[in-house]
Amino acid sequence: MAWRINRVHKWISVVVGAALLVWVVSGVVMILPGAGGVRRAATPTSFEGFTLAPAEVARLLRERVGHDAPIRELRLVALLDRPTYLVTAGRGTYLVDAATGEPVPFTPELALALARRAHPEAEPAGPAELIERHEAFGYAAGPLPVYRIRFADARGTVAYVSPRDGTVERVSRLRRLRNAIHRLHRFHPLNVVVGDAAEKAALHVASAATLAAIATGYWLALRRTRRRPAPDRVTTGVS
Repeated sequence: MAWRINRVHKWISVVVGAALLVWVVSGVVMILPGAGGVRRAATPTSFEGFTLAPAEVARLLRERVGHDAPIRELRLVALLDRPTYLVTAGRGTYLVDAATGEPVPFTPELALALARRAHPEAEPAGPAELIERHEAFGYAAGPLPVYRIRFADARGTVAYVSPRDGTVERVSRLRRLRNAIHRLHRFHPLNVVVGDAAEKAALHVASAATLAAIATGYWLALRRTRRRPAPDRVTTGVS
């Protein structure tokens, strides 16, 4: 029976050791400096153009958009130095010109201009594309939809512009590689292959396998200790 447990321990240790090696190496890469993306919020630098009071903005929004839901948030943003109110009412968000009260349409041209201002080092490689799904290694989380703009630079920069508030997030080729390593560290490929529920089950199995490797290792060590013969006693006498 001992040789069977020895073989089980060996192969479980090989599999668990490989998984732990990937987890440790990917964790080290994740904490290296320069891992964060570059996010630029459309915050105003001046409040001179905000001539409308919040109550007036709420009234004009109800009149021109026809939205009767109570306003939960009203925030100041700047779209290409254009003073704008970001209004959250009900489940919707609206951009309202802070000087005229007119709704601000968020067009692909506006998204492209915001991306160019956030990344002036290179020219866009194409028009702004509206995407409605998260990208595994680029825009993995955040509100949807967003505009995606690719830039023709050596770093392979891609900008994601949120029509909700004009926030621009820049992601380079290195950042996409970091995202892939981060997902590997979290064993996210299991989610793609077997789904979220099965991914959690697989992590439980991996934990059980680790405990089995530890338990069988201790059992083998204790067994060898018990079977080890006691050293011969050497006695000396004085005649």
